[in-house]
Amino acid sequence: YKAEFNLTEEQKQFEEQIRNYRNDLLKFAYLEKYVADRLDTAISDQEVRTYYQEHLANFQLKENILRTRFVCVPADAPDLDKLPKIFKSEKEEDKALLMDYVLRNARNFSLDDTIWMSFNEFRKLIPIRTYNQQDFLARNKIVEIESEGLYYLAEIMDYKIKDNPSPLVYVEEIIRKTLVNKRRLDLISDLEKNLLSDALKKKEFETYP
Repeated sequence: YKAEFNLTEEQKQFEEQIRNYRNDLLKFAYLEKYVADRLDTAISDQEVRTYYQEHLANFQLKENILRTRFVCVPADAPDLDKLPKIFKSEKEEDKALLMDYVLRNARNFSLDDTIWMSFNEFRKLIPIRTYNQQDFLARNKIVEIESEGLYYLAEIMDYKIKDNPSPLVYVEEIIRKTLVNKRRLDLISDLEKNLLSDALKKKEFETYP
């Protein structure tokens, strides 16, 4: 009401802005529907591998990463002296014992050694003190630490140093999103070309100096 009262008739002429805004909304809604109806989001493993190989220079590590399995239990947990043995064992019966032990006693654990994480993420799980990450990774396969009433046990399965190529699995999700987005942009580009071609055929266009 205040705006209506205080603005002149000339200042209240928003028809062109409203028309342009409505047109932009219509175009956006149409693009979204066009893409949603046609976009194939299924990316094959082969497509991911091919893109990775062709753009390897774009996937250089910016930090040290590693694969690890670890457990964290109270320092007074029962049968703690047996934990290192079953943790390091490859026997199936020991793996079952380990799982049973951590489910009963662990404050935190991960026995999935396929997941890559940054060294800084690893430090949040295990209270490591080191000024040289690369030296630590090279020298330590098994890590045992007792701190503030907790006992930490970790095995470093593999590691990669920064400025080297990332493992494919570490960047796979990024590649999949990149490929889907490329398909989306290709669809929009094709739509624009088709609309222009159709307008030229029907002479439904305007030229500006």
